[in-house]
Amino acid sequence: GSDDDLVFAMKRGSGVIHQRDGIVYKNVLATYTHLHALGAPIWAEALVRNAVARKSTKR
Repeated sequence: GSDDDLVFAMKRGSGVIHQRDGIVYKNVLATYTHLHALGAPIWAEALVRNAVARKSTKR
């Protein structure tokens, strides 16, 4: 791929290439961006809540 395939323009850090990061394929977002869960506790809570909700609506 090229940096045209990357979906994020980074404000901080270097990204994967040329300050760009994140690839979308079908229903998946893949990214090298890191988030420390203790720095954003609401993120961790939302991740678990959404995983539980998703599991209860099995396809």
